[in-house]
Amino acid sequence: MFGLVFRVVFVCALLVGLVRAEPVSLPPAALPAPVVQGPAPKPQPSPFSTLMEKNGQAMFIFDIAPLEFSGEVGHQTYDLTAKIGNDTHFIGSANVPGGTFYGGGLNLGMHYASSYGLRGGFELGVMAGRMTTPQLGLGLDASSLDTRARVVVGLGFQHRFGRFILHTETQAGFDYSSVDLSAPLPVFSTNRTVDASYNLSRYTPRFGQQAGVHLIIGPTAALFVQANIDTDGQYRVNAGVALGTWK
Repeated sequence: MFGLVFRVVFVCALLVGLVRAEPVSLPPAALPAPVVQGPAPKPQPSPFSTLMEKNGQAMFIFDIAPLEFSGEVGHQTYDLTAKIGNDTHFIGSANVPGGTFYGGGLNLGMHYASSYGLRGGFELGVMAGRMTTPQLGLGLDASSLDTRARVVVGLGFQHRFGRFILHTETQAGFDYSSVDLSAPLPVFSTNRTVDASYNLSRYTPRFGQQAGVHLIIGPTAALFVQANIDTDGQYRVNAGVALGTWK
């Protein structure tokens, strides 16, 4: 009986001691040090994205080129027609060797470039000048101005470096060329002498690459020069003034 009472008293005392026990605190050295986090590192941009970011503003560019020089690396196929009196006769195709063309007129280009440097637009123009070639191979001499017309559209890229804007475009379209020729001797009929005139003309698809540079000379004005090389061997260089929305 005494042993049972002793056990009950011991258990009660043990429970009272646990309830009144104070929590044990660890020394400061035992606590983990707080982790201090700095700003997250910025991702490193690629060279391409850096170039795009530096390109700056979107802009419109309106080119006016009054002068043009062009030539042919190879040959161009022209349609040869003869005009006798009031009648025009198709004679055949003529393979004209490469020559050079010096002309003037009006070549207009309208282009838009986004702030990321993507550039697109179109060009159209009419030029007149002299086509010089070593030998036409037809027994004929060129006698008139060579009249040319061209329409192309393009898509490419541009980047501005201070006052300079460098650009390149892949262009596609067509051009037209017409030049009158004269025969060394008139054509004789049975009862009279008739003067004959000849014409070379062609419609040719255009596909090639253009590269150029604009030099900004004012808030809305620039000078430019650009060159083209096409898949059929025709090359062109023109120059002029440009109006734009650059700052």
